[in-house]
Amino acid sequence: MVRWIAGASIVILSACSGSTEQSPRAEPVSSAGACFDQDSRPVTEKIRAVGTEPFWSAEVSGRCVTYATPDDQSGTRIWTRITQIGGEMSWDGALNSKQFKLVVKPANACSDGMSDKVYPFEAVLRVNGETRRGCAERN
Repeated sequence: MVRWIAGASIVILSACSGSTEQSPRAEPVSSAGACFDQDSRPVTEKIRAVGTEPFWSAEVSGRCVTYATPDDQSGTRIWTRITQIGGEMSWDGALNSKQFKLVVKPANACSDGMSDKVYPFEAVLRVNGETRRGCAERN
């Protein structure tokens, strides 16, 4: 149940049972460490991808991707699974119960269309049922 009081929301939760046992945590206690581990192997990739029309960015730290837009400038962290085939890498996860997939692959010269900067990778982002294109570089 949600009650609105003076412009603020208060969420009141009721227990489904009389048990005092706590549920297991949904994410690891050390989220920074978990970002750099997949299947007990280290994952160290750090990439920044950007796109325009609409504007978006994705900061990759291992298997964690922080996706930002003008409406969410601080970004949302998405837990992903990394796949690498040849020079192409992809980060697969979910955002708002929909597919989130960032694919980065080598490019001769990728331009963001807004600056003179040339990026070594092109990026394709599938989010909220849309496909967005952009460029990427290692951080």
